[in-house]
Amino acid sequence: MKCCKASGSVLGGIGLIAVLAFTLAWLFASLIDTSWVFGVDMLSNLGVSDTDAKYFFNYGCMITGLLVLVFGAYGAAFNESVGHQIASILLIFAGALLAGVGLFPQNTDYHTPIAYALIVFVACSAISMTISDWKLGHLVPGGVAVVLIMVVLWAV
Repeated sequence: MKCCKASGSVLGGIGLIAVLAFTLAWLFASLIDTSWVFGVDMLSNLGVSDTDAKYFFNYGCMITGLLVLVFGAYGAAFNESVGHQIASILLIFAGALLAGVGLFPQNTDYHTPIAYALIVFVACSAISMTISDWKLGHLVPGGVAVVLIMVVLWAV
């Protein structure tokens, strides 16, 4: 199916809502759990907090995961580029895994493999999108993505 202006607007809206949902969940969770320190503690520590921060973080992950899943499904249905379709399909799995991070907090056996799989699917989606953008001649989005990927790899 061809991506039209209306479907692109809906897709962008879903993506922005997902980013906002996770940002607010993280913000409120970190404000409630004053013992959590950015750059020191793992993000998943908020999901097992002794405070109500765990509810904000875990439900935030579940809600954001569902939004990312819908974003991926919508993108897979309406993008013509095979690379963008692959990236969108990978986001469907990433969304399910992000919801799994909220369902299975850090103190469960399932959390670590789900969290690592989430990282892999998001990274593969970003790489697929970058390659597709580059091949389509969209050099600025592709270049920005390459720089962001390199910064993330350097930070790890």
